[in-house]
Amino acid sequence: MSNPGLTHADFRQIVDSAFPFAYTLADDPSGWAVVDERRPLEGAAVALEATPRTIEAAADAGASVLLVHHPPFFTPLRSLRAGDPASDVALSASRYGIDLLAAHTNVDCAPGGLSDRLCELLGLEIGAAIEPLSARGDYKLTTFVPSEHADVVADAIFNSGGGVIGDYARCGFRSPGLGSYLPLKGADPYSGRVGAQSREPELRIEVLAPRAKLPACIAALVAAHPYEEPAYDVYPLERMHPGAGLGRWAQLPSAVSFRQFTESLKHALGLKHLRRVGRAPRRVKHVAVCTGSGRSLIGHVAAKPGTLFVTGELGYHDQRRVEQLEMCALEAGHFGSERIFIEMMADTLSRSIPEVPIVRIALEREPAIMI
Repeated sequence: MSNPGLTHADFRQIVDSAFPFAYTLADDPSGWAVVDERRPLEGAAVALEATPRTIEAAADAGASVLLVHHPPFFTPLRSLRAGDPASDVALSASRYGIDLLAAHTNVDCAPGGLSDRLCELLGLEIGAAIEPLSARGDYKLTTFVPSEHADVVADAIFNSGGGVIGDYARCGFRSPGLGSYLPLKGADPYSGRVGAQSREPELRIEVLAPRAKLPACIAALVAAHPYEEPAYDVYPLERMHPGAGLGRWAQLPSAVSFRQFTESLKHALGLKHLRRVGRAPRRVKHVAVCTGSGRSLIGHVAAKPGTLFVTGELGYHDQRRVEQLEMCALEAGHFGSERIFIEMMADTLSRSIPEVPIVRIALEREPAIMI
């Protein structure tokens, strides 16, 4: 049964409120893969991946949107050709009228995400992110202007999307100073004369500009500025996201044997086998957890000797590095460590929108099997 009060745009916002898409890592195409955000939300399905099978299952269950962990299109499609795996996903979504939303590295990095969930299943006390997340995206736009034109220039930047901080608009900072310049032949200076050094009192204006709005803010600044050649600076900003990042430092309330810990891990993930890299410790107390691929965190974990590294997968050369660094890592498999996404996301959605049917689709299996 449809819910006329919610649209697919609302659905994305609900996912974003739990696992902000602002936490998505660079080059990761999380977000909508197929969408008409105006559509009423008739029901939602959750799967690990978008495939023709999971899309058909979502449609059969009456869902209008399928939420997955792995983005279906990591590279842009130049054409849609039946038989090509990525094309078949797009064609199936169109055929069955299913919109596709991917929540990938934002769920890996957000507090309460996959690594946190695995820690909870293992009874671990959760600590900080192993690799805290910082984001570059916004800029500080600075210019220098005669005081009588400061309001006009600032308004131009504000009206182009600059100066928004959270729930506040038209935010900026001004400080006085002294500008100097020497107009050359052919110049038409606002103040002063050609060939004479000028020193003019000016106000320094600083305004935040989002990445998407930066070109418009600069164009508005230049158009509104009284100078023939206005000076401005653009500073990229890096800000930390508290609590967010890849992996989690964790620990057990009390140490257990290595065998006891591995059995607990297999039980938590529903696995029969794990892969061990490096020499097994006798006892386990301190653990580093990263679902999916943990290769980028090896150096961080190695810096804390005695920490057992639990991850989804490592490449061959990563495994050799773990050995050389005298670490121990347990690999649950990429699929094995991330299959918990389905239940986690379905539970989150059910709490957020109890009036909307949420369907769990667990059709995917480990692609590599032991024979």
